[in-house]
Amino acid sequence: MTEETQIVTHSEPIGRERTNYIQRIHVDVPPQGRCEQIWTRTEDQEIFELCCIPFFPYNVSYRDRIRIAADGTFQVVEKSGHRTIRVVIHDAKYAHERHAELHDLIARTGMRWEMYGLASTYWALDIETDDHADAVIAALTPLSEARTLGWEWGDPQPN
Repeated sequence: MTEETQIVTHSEPIGRERTNYIQRIHVDVPPQGRCEQIWTRTEDQEIFELCCIPFFPYNVSYRDRIRIAADGTFQVVEKSGHRTIRVVIHDAKYAHERHAELHDLIARTGMRWEMYGLASTYWALDIETDDHADAVIAALTPLSEARTLGWEWGDPQPN
């Protein structure tokens, strides 16, 4: 059984209204054995559509359809066309004092996002279009160059 401290959860999944099943998947990031509790929709409990933006696994995004093995590993069976960008705020003072500013910056791009952690220093962004990608990268680049935050593609390919 996985220790509770190793389970990453979603407090406000963007697709909560679609959800009918919550599942844990195995995530290969330190510490070993970490799991992420994902919100999904399923009709047959064999194929699951993600109703949240994954925080840690690579190459899977919101609304992708996955198959989950008994050990919690998963495989993508159908891509949704969505992509994922992950953001980590390195500057705790910025995260605390300028949270609303970053929130507004991301909101102006038209993106949807989820935040992980009490300090809101880790964000997962849902990328629906190339325009969204261009807008959010343009918004994040100056902050990244100033080393206020870092960002990466969690799932760069739409298909």
